[in-house]
Amino acid sequence: MESIEVFLKNFLDSDHRVAVIKGNWGVGKTHYWNSFYTKHSKKLDFNAYSYVSLFGINSIGDIKKALYHCATPINEKKYKELILSETDRTMIRYRNGFWGWLKYNSLSKFLIHFGKNDFFGFKTDNLLSSLEYKFVNNYLVCIDDIERKGSALEIKEIMGVIDELARRKNCKVVLILNEDNLHEETAQQQFLEYREKIIDVEIKYDPTPEKNLRKVFYETDPDFLLLKNLANDLNIKNIRILNKIKSSLVIFRDVLKLAEDKVRESFINRLVLFSVVYYFGVPSVDYASFKESIKNIHAFDYMLDDKDEKEEVNSVYSFVNSLDIIYERAESAFDDDIDFYLKNGYVSSESNILNIIKEKNEQYRDNRVLCEVYKIWDVFRNSFKDNESEFIFQIERVINDSLLRIPIGQFVGLINVLIKLDRDCNNIIEAYADAFVNKDNAYATFNSLRVEIFGNEELGFRIEKKLKDRNPDDYNLDKIIKKIAGGRFNHSDVNILNSFSKDDYVNWILSCDQDALNLVEETMLKFKGMQHPTDEQKSITDKAIEALEEVASKSTLNKLRVNKILNH
Repeated sequence: MESIEVFLKNFLDSDHRVAVIKGNWGVGKTHYWNSFYTKHSKKLDFNAYSYVSLFGINSIGDIKKALYHCATPINEKKYKELILSETDRTMIRYRNGFWGWLKYNSLSKFLIHFGKNDFFGFKTDNLLSSLEYKFVNNYLVCIDDIERKGSALEIKEIMGVIDELARRKNCKVVLILNEDNLHEETAQQQFLEYREKIIDVEIKYDPTPEKNLRKVFYETDPDFLLLKNLANDLNIKNIRILNKIKSSLVIFRDVLKLAEDKVRESFINRLVLFSVVYYFGVPSVDYASFKESIKNIHAFDYMLDDKDEKEEVNSVYSFVNSLDIIYERAESAFDDDIDFYLKNGYVSSESNILNIIKEKNEQYRDNRVLCEVYKIWDVFRNSFKDNESEFIFQIERVINDSLLRIPIGQFVGLINVLIKLDRDCNNIIEAYADAFVNKDNAYATFNSLRVEIFGNEELGFRIEKKLKDRNPDDYNLDKIIKKIAGGRFNHSDVNILNSFSKDDYVNWILSCDQDALNLVEETMLKFKGMQHPTDEQKSITDKAIEALEEVASKSTLNKLRVNKILNH
């Protein structure tokens, strides 16, 4: 960010003594400052540089001690002169022989060791802190993590040290903080009270999502463009979260190599979204509620009546409802595996992600072929151009490349057009019929889609014949009749019953030797008298009556039996 670099340069060149770099958690404030210091340190006119994190620090003495012990010389000559020019005689007597030590701050090591002993009969830590603090002069100081200080240390004490460094010790102080994280009311009040008195200039470090993304991911990463879009869309600036996402992608790298592009994209969409919420990237959004509500964008509509009582639910709902549709489309099938990994740090031994990817790959390939078919129909609908050759070429291309993936209804439409354009389609129909009967559940699929193949009876005939040859038991008339008579049947069974001819009915009636009359009445004549029978039901009834009339002609007794059934 050029603006913040200019700001910091101007600050260091100016008479200002205290600057604040503020910004949200995890956006890289400290990282930026460290980079800036490293880049410009050789040009700085300070004795030393000291970086102090206040994380867990509970006393002013600890801050003063850290300022000295964390210091590194910027100008070694000036730094040694500073040490040796101190008027405190207690320090001067250690001068001889310590020139080499001073260069590497070895004097501080001696003082630490000395101070841990009650040499004078009392604890000397505080005394040493004061002695060491005398050396802190004309320093460039960075104080970080003020919002993570120890509970015993107050903001006003910290601001007092900063003011002393700036006004009495000729130091320049850069304070890095996220003021939104000063959760205690007292801390907030004290910071506001001393802010105007002590802080000279402030700037907010607010990098773009893409800028921080580039600190974690290389542009050569195959998912970089997708991640850039996701980072921008979800406003992900937190480098820690971006690193978590990167680590997660490494864990799932091997299985994702097997995923089609769109399936991989769907998984990453879901992983990034879950990571943002899980690692507290969204204020007021509870992860458990989010995980449940994301399954259905409108799952919590009924809970929105009492907005005060259900504030948390409303926060989750508002967040989920604001998401782009890409997250709604993203596969919820991956949620359990992603959730387990985020909570446990490893992939479950019971993970089903590999099978899910295989299944979604198949769905994606089927959808891709369907899109190609739609484009072919666009060629037909979009104009009246003389483009018959192109139209036929596109149909034959998709059939040759993706025969097994074309839905049967779409295949019938394409074939019928080719036939009307005088193309020979016998081999194509035969190949499709072979492929169809080799699919899992081909029998049930065929019977549930019979209506779709009425437009091409030849295809329906070949599929049915192949299914009968392949699975003769599924087309056993006696089995179907007893199934329907028992009340355990579905539309497919009705279709199969209708697939038999009148002669098949006659042969079964004559061969049945147990409860024949009731079975005929409960199955073949089941739909007789219905007000609005389907074509299949009407066809079954008509063939059954013809079969019974033929059976009646066999003998007088059979005529009586048939009359009893038909007049019942």
